[in-house]
Amino acid sequence: TAPPPMLVGFALTPPPPIARPCGVALTPRCGSPHASGLLRRLRSPEVSLVAGGSLLLALVVNRLATEELLNSQSRADLIATVGPVLLMLDGLSNLAITPAEPEPVSLAGGVAVDWLDP
Repeated sequence: TAPPPMLVGFALTPPPPIARPCGVALTPRCGSPHASGLLRRLRSPEVSLVAGGSLLLALVVNRLATEELLNSQSRADLIATVGPVLLMLDGLSNLAITPAEPEPVSLAGGVAVDWLDP
């Protein structure tokens, strides 16, 4: 069959789909039907928070285990702290937090309050 025309009148038709090589992106076409599920789980906020916290903990342990601190290590630790912090901030910003509905509470006391509409 012939490929569809790219221009029909004045309306453009979409181009034919391009086959992506396997391994470039995790898509279900790459052999494993669960490849996109794996990528979704790795991009979850919980994984970002755990990975960022683990990397920060590793930096603190490395800092405490080093006997002689050099100026170059201080600068490297400062730069290396940015990555885990950004990873944790990304996880916190993607975390879906739903607030709880407040429960109605009856007022204590004998003062009656009448509400007026403005």
